[in-house]
Amino acid sequence: MRKGDSWPLKLLFMATIFFATVAIILDIYGRLVISNTGNNKLLSVVKNNSKEVSEPVGSVEKKTKGIKKESKKLKRWREDLEEEIRDFWGEDLSKIGLVYYDLERGQKIAINEEKVFTAASTSKVQLNMIAYDLARNSELSLDEKILYSEGDFEEGAGRILADYKKTKPIPMQVLLDYSIKYSDNIATNMIIRKLGGSTKLRNLANIMAGTNTDTQGNYITAEQQFRLLKILYDKREDQYYSHLIKVMKNTTCHDRLDKYLPRNIVAHKIGDYSTYVHDVGIIFTNKPYILVVYTHDLPELIYKEPHERIAQLSKLIYDAHLKK
Repeated sequence: MRKGDSWPLKLLFMATIFFATVAIILDIYGRLVISNTGNNKLLSVVKNNSKEVSEPVGSVEKKTKGIKKESKKLKRWREDLEEEIRDFWGEDLSKIGLVYYDLERGQKIAINEEKVFTAASTSKVQLNMIAYDLARNSELSLDEKILYSEGDFEEGAGRILADYKKTKPIPMQVLLDYSIKYSDNIATNMIIRKLGGSTKLRNLANIMAGTNTDTQGNYITAEQQFRLLKILYDKREDQYYSHLIKVMKNTTCHDRLDKYLPRNIVAHKIGDYSTYVHDVGIIFTNKPYILVVYTHDLPELIYKEPHERIAQLSKLIYDAHLKK
């Protein structure tokens, strides 16, 4: 072959190299576009996932800030109410024992809560609770009838002997109801005798409340009574405790906790002995609370001034509680 005849081959060779190079470049470009598109999609998914994660975190943070804000608000409310309560009692503050407890929010105001008082008839609440615990455990029949004994007699509140003959046994359930509704002392003494005596029952009350109150007399603290009422509230669906709450809402005394409140929402028990004047109970507002008030040696007892002061305090706390 002559030298002049080789140029078509060279041209063909160069064309082949050119098109192969173009093909390679196009292939590389295509791979880069696909890779870039995939990376963009992955980045988009990561961003979306990050957003999905971050939104709840932001929501939680916002909610947490709201809770903290509410907690500060509630703390300020509690501090303001406690100051009002202390101002209300003034120089007589050392003569009272008090616990307010918001059962929904867990807020508590306690003043002289470990101060010991003569319980008077407020101890009839724990007496009923113990009796109902025994009945629930089949250790006591509420249908059992108890015969009155002369040793059961006691002056003071009550009407059991007016409604029942001394010679006829009285059902335990009737005695329990009378001890709360009418604060009947004779009915109470009949129950105590049946259940093994006062000291035994006071020990049981200590065990129930997790306290160590002196059992040699009818003593109590506002803290112990609060604990007992909280147990009563926590088990309010129980058939026995629900009955007790119902009876406590229908007592015959309305000159203290429920004087200025709707009576049907106040489950309470009063107590009077010498210069001791008390009232303790659960107030069933939409957000229920416990209020325990023990007093001793307040002035103007002859004019029932201590009773009125408890009533006014109850209204003060009730109004504040509703505005919380």
